[in-house]
Amino acid sequence: MFYFSYGNLNFAVTYSGLLILFNVLVKSWLSVISMLTLTSTTKFSDLLKGFEYLKFPKVMLLVISFMYRYIFVIADEAMRLKTAGDARNFGNLKLKQRIEIFGNIIAVLFIRSYERAERVYAAMLSRGFDGNFKTIKEFKFCSRDFGFGVIMGLILIITFVI
Repeated sequence: MFYFSYGNLNFAVTYSGLLILFNVLVKSWLSVISMLTLTSTTKFSDLLKGFEYLKFPKVMLLVISFMYRYIFVIADEAMRLKTAGDARNFGNLKLKQRIEIFGNIIAVLFIRSYERAERVYAAMLSRGFDGNFKTIKEFKFCSRDFGFGVIMGLILIITFVI
């Protein structure tokens, strides 16, 4: 055990505390690597279909689906607003004026996003959307999936027990 202080704060570092820190860091790292591997090797529509198969709440899946689809549209809209601001030379204004203009830009972005959402919702209703994802490919559970699940389960158990 060793001690160190920072101002009025005194800290004690123990061997067991360092083990817990190491354990949490390794588990966090493995979780991030697992999520990156999953998302980089699986199509987003397949991920959503898999979550639906695992009985995730339908509302949550719809929100995630629309967020993923329209985050790029909103980012593009924000970049166009930024370009318009740069063209009007907003960089030379005082901080208070820039904050006010930034607030106005956020408000315009929100209004445009809301209007786009209304149009998309009306279009979806006119096409008969009922809240279910319709895909051509159906998932079937096979022995390879079972084997993968067993191996990943063992890895998770070993990781979280250590």
